[in-house]
Amino acid sequence: MSFVPAGTHVFEFGWGSGDEESADQIIRQSADIARNLRARDNTEVPKGPGACIDLGFIAETTGKFQEIFSAGVHFPSLPDVSFSVMSNKDASTDGPNGVGIIARHEAAMRDQGVVFPFDTGLTRLRMGKHIVNGWNGEEVLLRHNGKDGVMIHEFMWEAIGKTGDLRHPAAVDINLDTGVAANTKYAVKGSLTDDEAVALWDKLLSSLRFRD
Repeated sequence: MSFVPAGTHVFEFGWGSGDEESADQIIRQSADIARNLRARDNTEVPKGPGACIDLGFIAETTGKFQEIFSAGVHFPSLPDVSFSVMSNKDASTDGPNGVGIIARHEAAMRDQGVVFPFDTGLTRLRMGKHIVNGWNGEEVLLRHNGKDGVMIHEFMWEAIGKTGDLRHPAAVDINLDTGVAANTKYAVKGSLTDDEAVALWDKLLSSLRFRD
């Protein structure tokens, strides 16, 4: 275990040695992190390359750290709408992990016996390629139909990049759901029409930017 004072904080990190790493290797890695670690206000955007952690920053130019980022957004004026983004730089793209969201969706629908456009419980609003932030992704926009009209929307976008690539992470997933309550999907009837949900989706996707 390592304890590194920086600013008014003390950062703790550590790991155990396994067959792939010796104790000496781990000590060197810990020392390297300690040398490059500094305190940071969470609102600060560092100018140099590295990895942001809570209240800290590790300067690093090789992109060797595993970076998994996720964020969820809720809208006070649209309490049943949830929007989330997840990025995993070092995820595997081998085998099933390299299959796009459209192919997976179509396979799942075949397995469940869903036939479009005849199935009354599910409607595809849009499906196809969609470039976001320079990433060549795919989207599937679904409406789940309730007895009294529109029940909820389930919008999904995904890009499969290259494992370890900073500018094109191995996995980027974006989701928008309506009908959410207490972080539970399908909890209430969605408050948006199809056109409103699609317009919000397009607006949010167009606002995403890659940050050097």
